[in-house]
Amino acid sequence: MLAYLAQQTGGLYLRNQNNLGNGIQQLLENQKGYYLIGYRPEAPPVDPATGQRRFHKLSIKVKGSGLRVRTRSSFYGFSTGEPVKNSGEDQLIASLVSPFASAAVHVRLTSLFGSDQATGPFMRSLIYVDARDLSFTTESDGTRRATLDMAIALLGDGGALVGQPLTSSQTVKVSGEKYERTLEDGLVYILDRPMKQPGAYQLRIAVRDAASQQKGAASQFVEVPDLSRNRLTLSSIVLSGASPTTTSGVPSAATTAPGTLEGQDFQATPALRRLRQGMILSYQYAIFNSRVDKATGRPQLQTQMRLFREGKQVFVGKVLAYEVGQQTNMKQLSALGRIRVGPDLIPGQYVLQVVATDNLVKDEKLRTAAQTIDFEIVK
Repeated sequence: MLAYLAQQTGGLYLRNQNNLGNGIQQLLENQKGYYLIGYRPEAPPVDPATGQRRFHKLSIKVKGSGLRVRTRSSFYGFSTGEPVKNSGEDQLIASLVSPFASAAVHVRLTSLFGSDQATGPFMRSLIYVDARDLSFTTESDGTRRATLDMAIALLGDGGALVGQPLTSSQTVKVSGEKYERTLEDGLVYILDRPMKQPGAYQLRIAVRDAASQQKGAASQFVEVPDLSRNRLTLSSIVLSGASPTTTSGVPSAATTAPGTLEGQDFQATPALRRLRQGMILSYQYAIFNSRVDKATGRPQLQTQMRLFREGKQVFVGKVLAYEVGQQTNMKQLSALGRIRVGPDLIPGQYVLQVVATDNLVKDEKLRTAAQTIDFEIVK
């Protein structure tokens, strides 16, 4: 995704280089001997019919040999004169596309790919807003109230806008202990969107506190696979954590059997994924398009879990034979696992990876599929 981001914005992506000096030297060399060319479209920057900023795609070609072009793949028009509109909705839309959007309201976005048997592929987005950044007012009955405005845009291949940005206003009303808990836990909103076309997408969201006019923004890339190709594919991973009813006999950083989890911590929910040592980390995902043995009517799948910290593998689970259980749809199977966050997993940023292998697929390149999700271990 970082390579895609660099490509779409005219930057450089230096990968698999452990020599920092060499990378810096390449960046410095890139700044030598270049021409900077500006472009102003003839069309008005704002469509007078809709009041929306126009979207422009860029494609630049040069005839001279030895020349290399780097540019943004697209941009939104803006006015240097009197604005056509200066409504609150306009301000939110501007926050969606601005690389310098305010972070006065802390927002976190988690977008997950999945597929429903009835409606097909979809993107589920978990939007977290830090309630401490909102302006709550006290009403006559003691109820605390805050209003926040949201704008959401989906960008597809080449940064093209998919549909129109969505805007909405949300009012939060809490009282008593719920107010203090809301400030501590924050707010989470769930947005489901059907995804009929496969490809790479970027979801952007901007949030504004209606009272203070302070804003925040977040974005995330999501790859929507083409399930019609009938290749082994994994959905996104849903990860959360909770305190176990007992830690007796639960291994540190090892897959455990399903059981009851209590004491759900809001910080450890799928939207935030901040876990403490001693918690049970739970993850689940779906396996699509596994082959079926004609004799048994069952797949021959194996799964494995791995943990990484700062790019280094810190734990690898056992290769486990996948058990179908009572499931009947072999094209979409549910999988889950649990590990205990032991004291050997020190606080920091981690990545959990799951790998599925279909032993009925002969082609080595097509018999495995992998998926990852990041999380944090805190004190």
